[in-house]
Amino acid sequence: MKVMVISLLLPFVTAIDFEFSNPETLAVNDPVKIKIRTSETISEGETYDVKLFILDLDSNSELISETLDSKWGSSYYYIKDSFPDDDRFEIKATSFSEDAKICVRLRKTEKSAFSEICEPIELIEAAEQDEENENDEQESEQESEQESEQESEQDFNEQEDSDEETDEAENTEQQEKPKEPTSLVSIYTTQESEPILLNSPSQEHSTKEQKTRTYFITASIVLVLVLLALVAFKKI
Repeated sequence: MKVMVISLLLPFVTAIDFEFSNPETLAVNDPVKIKIRTSETISEGETYDVKLFILDLDSNSELISETLDSKWGSSYYYIKDSFPDDDRFEIKATSFSEDAKICVRLRKTEKSAFSEICEPIELIEAAEQDEENENDEQESEQESEQESEQESEQDFNEQEDSDEETDEAENTEQQEKPKEPTSLVSIYTTQESEPILLNSPSQEHSTKEQKTRTYFITASIVLVLVLLALVAFKKI
């Protein structure tokens, strides 16, 4: 939250207008950085002292904060000659209050006049902050687990889709693949399993010899019969 300055004017001195980044909530003992800005032109070499503090309004505006100035110390003291060379300052609440406000005060170095702005701030006890952090971690872990489950389910679905597409592509390829002619396949199979045997020249020569032998035997038998018949006829 950004707030505009309400200047506190002292006689014969003009205060500076500025604004600072105000956190809406702050955990006890948890440092926070405050950024200070001004729209006014600051002369070269001109510096301001800065004072940041948190007040407990339940205890008559008791100071309940520390400020970092090379080391942590009471917010009662100014950080000398710091602004505008430095525009970020750290502060932390040292105790809890249900009603608190954070203030930033600027005064010109070696002057007594100052400008101050204050805004309410909600302080959170350390135990509450730890519980909130634990809840945030649990929520983060649950979100991570849900994201992991969703990613695993998505990967599984993508794998299934990929497998289905592969099966469809294989089926389509098998359906579109042209079939080989049945006759060629049959001929090839027949040639491989039962080769066709043709008569060789040697087989033809053997057949002729068998026929000649048969004719010779037949002629011999006929000749023998004729001779026998002639012999028988002469004896008569």
